Amino acid sequence: LQDMADDHTETNTITYNAAISTCEKGGEWSWALQLLREMADGYVERNAVTYGAAASACKGMWIEALQLFGEMRDVCVESDSFTYFVAVRACEVSGAWALALQLLRQMADDSVERNQGVYTAAISVFSEAAEWARALQLCRDMAGVRLGMDICSYTSLLGSCRTRGDWVMALQLVSEMSGDRVEEDILTWGSVLSSCEMGSNSLCTLDVLNKIAHQWQS
Repeated sequence: LQDMADDHTETNTITYNAAISTCEKGGEWSWALQLLREMADGYVERNAVTYGAAASACKGMWIEALQLFGEMRDVCVESDSFTYFVAVRACEVSGAWALALQLLRQMADDSVERNQGVYTAAISVFSEAAEWARALQLCRDMAGVRLGMDICSYTSLLGSCRTRGDWVMALQLVSEMSGDRVEEDILTWGSVLSSCEMGSNSLCTLDVLNKIAHQWQS
C-alpha cells in the first residue's frame, strides 16, 4: 500500500482488503487494525470482507474482535456468515456463552444463514461453558438443516461428557459419528474412556478398549 501511495496509485476497498487479509495470515493484528482505521480516515468503503479479515486477525483477542463486530453495525455494514463465525469464536475465548446465543438469534433476525463453521464454534462455546442442553440442541438444529457434524463438533460434545461422566451420551455420540461418517480419533476415544471412568463404569471402559483394539487391527 505504501508503494501504491508513493506512485500516486489510488487505493480502494479491494486493495485494502487484500492487505488486511495478508496481515491476518501473518498474525499482524495491529497492522490489520491500523489499515482499517486508514480506510475510515480516507473514506474508503469497508465491507463484510474488511471486518471479517480484521476480526480474524485478532484471534485470541476477543474484546477487539467483538468490538469490530459491533462497529460493523454502527457503520451499517451488513454481517455475513464469516463475520458471525469470527464473533462466535471470540465468545469461546471469553466464555461468553450468553453472547454467543444472542449472536445466533441475531443471525436469524438478519436472515444470515448459519453454516457448519458457525454451528461448530457455537457448540464449542456451549460445551466449554457446561451449557450441554444448548450444545445438544444445536446438534439437532444442524441435522434439521442437513448439515453434518464434523470432528470438532463431536470432540467438543465428548469433552462435556467427560466432565460430567456421562458415558451413556458419550457412547451415543460415537454411534452417531459412524452414521455421519466421521472417523474417531485418539481424542474421541480418550474422551469416551474418561467419561466411563468418571461415571465409574468399568464394563463401559472394557467395551471401549475392545472397540479401540478392533479399530486399530482393521
